[in-house]
Amino acid sequence: MPISVVCRCGKKFNARDEHAGRRAKCSACGEMFTVPAAAAKPATPASVEPTALAPTTSAPAHSLLAEAIQRAPTPPATDSHPSYEGKRVGDWLDLLQVDDPAARKHATEVLSTIGPEAGTELSEFVDRLTADHVLLRHWAVTCLERIGPPARAAVDALVDRLEDDEPLIREKSAAALERVEPACAAFVTRLRRGLIDKDASKRSSAVATFRRDMKTLGISRCRFWACGCGSVYEKEDLEERLKLLADGAEVKSDGTRGCKKCGKSHDLREVYAGKHDVPAKFWPQLIKRFGNRVQLPDDLLAETPPEQGYQLSDSQMLDPLPKSLPSGFSTMPILPEPAADEGYALAAPAPVQHGPSAAPGVQTANELVPGALVPKSGKYKCTACHKVRMSDSKSPLAVRAKTVVQYFKSGKTFADCPHCGDLTEWQFVE
Repeated sequence: MPISVVCRCGKKFNARDEHAGRRAKCSACGEMFTVPAAAAKPATPASVEPTALAPTTSAPAHSLLAEAIQRAPTPPATDSHPSYEGKRVGDWLDLLQVDDPAARKHATEVLSTIGPEAGTELSEFVDRLTADHVLLRHWAVTCLERIGPPARAAVDALVDRLEDDEPLIREKSAAALERVEPACAAFVTRLRRGLIDKDASKRSSAVATFRRDMKTLGISRCRFWACGCGSVYEKEDLEERLKLLADGAEVKSDGTRGCKKCGKSHDLREVYAGKHDVPAKFWPQLIKRFGNRVQLPDDLLAETPPEQGYQLSDSQMLDPLPKSLPSGFSTMPILPEPAADEGYALAAPAPVQHGPSAAPGVQTANELVPGALVPKSGKYKCTACHKVRMSDSKSPLAVRAKTVVQYFKSGKTFADCPHCGDLTEWQFVE
């Protein structure tokens, strides 16, 4: 049996048994070393003599067997945790926050090779999801996405990362949730639209809606189910059932649902899970029969957005502003203090004026403006469009209608120019 020798430089050699105790030179580093003696062969159970196991006095057979088992060499314990280049996942994750950029780069290269086999290390990744170092959180989410469905136990921790301060981690968490729990793909699409909103309140509302949707993953949102005989029925309490589940209430699905035509019974849990849902190719027939309500609306469990803007106070009396404000404190005018029986009321909105105000039949200084009476029938041209030159505008309207000429009947009122909409006067042509 050859003798295995390892030099201090790491070079390995194999020497024959007759070379034991001799001096040799390493071909890699040139250092001299002594070849050790060959290791003694372990005795096999067949070569062990019975007298070696038996004590001097007679003993029961079971005690001899127990003593033989204790003397037998124990096999080395196997580590169920996967390792990468000799290190465990937690060691590579910790290297992401060291100062050496080369070490961080090597750690990212190793972590990018992680697959479903790392599902036994979920606790390592979940712990790093709340780390202060942004690179640790990013790669913890990335690794969970690469693990896929075996990481379903980390779904709640990934949902918490949807409100991370870093936009990239929020987006990566949504992608990881879609990979880890494929059943929530329809909800993730709407979630991503909400996460890219600049308004923090709308992002929080999208996350809250996603949390509620995740609680109803086991229920199909198709309103109708069909028996094998072709009879179609509606899930009457589907909407109420979804809302109860979203609020965390316990909803029982025990029992069966029978078909009135053939009498066959169907498990109620399977009905709500969508096992007997009407296929999509028959939905046009359902729409003709029941209307466009085949599925529940996507925003059924949507979080109500917070109120935006200003609200009117319930009190009809506003507190008067103090009259002795410091100089330069505000440029807002001071409101006079109201009387004891008087309050502030909202003023009626001022009427919108689309032109110079002129009562019908009353001639103004510019009597040819829109809204004024037409003095005599004939053709009028718009003075504003008449001033437009070809070089001032390259729009097709300006080229086609350099001067707008329109016919007005006596006693009617002038209208706005259909081309420019300018509130100027008309000029009589003929």
